[in-house]
Amino acid sequence: GLFQSASLPCTVKIVSGWFRPSSHGTVFGVWATNAVVGNLIGLGLASLLAEEEGSRALMPMLLVPALLIILVALTQLLLVREGPFQPPSTPDGDGVPFMQVLALPNVKAYTAAFSMVRTVDVSLFFWVVLYLNKHVGLSQASASMVAMTYDFGLVIGAFASGKITDRTGNRPAIFAGSLFTAAIFALGSAFVTEAAGAGALLFLMGVMMGGPAMLMPTAIAADIGTRSRLAVTATVSGIVDGTGS
Repeated sequence: GLFQSASLPCTVKIVSGWFRPSSHGTVFGVWATNAVVGNLIGLGLASLLAEEEGSRALMPMLLVPALLIILVALTQLLLVREGPFQPPSTPDGDGVPFMQVLALPNVKAYTAAFSMVRTVDVSLFFWVVLYLNKHVGLSQASASMVAMTYDFGLVIGAFASGKITDRTGNRPAIFAGSLFTAAIFALGSAFVTEAAGAGALLFLMGVMMGGPAMLMPTAIAADIGTRSRLAVTATVSGIVDGTGS
């Protein structure tokens, strides 16, 4: 966890340096779905190995992600460079002090908001299979497959929210409306007892959660770094995402 946590802030800084600020929502709406793709692959692997026991199930689930991480790390080391839109570093090279970054406009507000969004997102991730198994009556393997509809919704929601917020320039209003709608869908899940209805509802919840969950620690961090004209994108991303984690 300690070493993995450094990946998001560094990558957000690199990605934001290659694109103009007016496209941050769209770009990060696409890029941030890499975590969802990982969830989908993990859920698919888990469902395939659900009937296995002991090391026959454990070893593939540990070795496959480990090998992929090594491959991606080597690719980044050899190919990735900083882009032309990167804010200049401080003259002394020490970076902007942490407390100065924390005092920048909207950093504390988005940090608090994302901690709540992340709590809901992670709770859904762990709860949804149990909900489908106990409340809807699906087997463990089937519940894992249907649970993927939530992750598919996250992908669509991140794409749509990124594009819409770039066009409107009003990310807070779009995020607030999405979260309010997601809360309504969550309340409705208590009354659904069929697999098709549960899958549709989970997909819609994912669509509404996708924008806030994917864009707050990425596009918002890049926006704050751009507006401050300081090299703080990675630090802001680390603060927002780290608090939510």
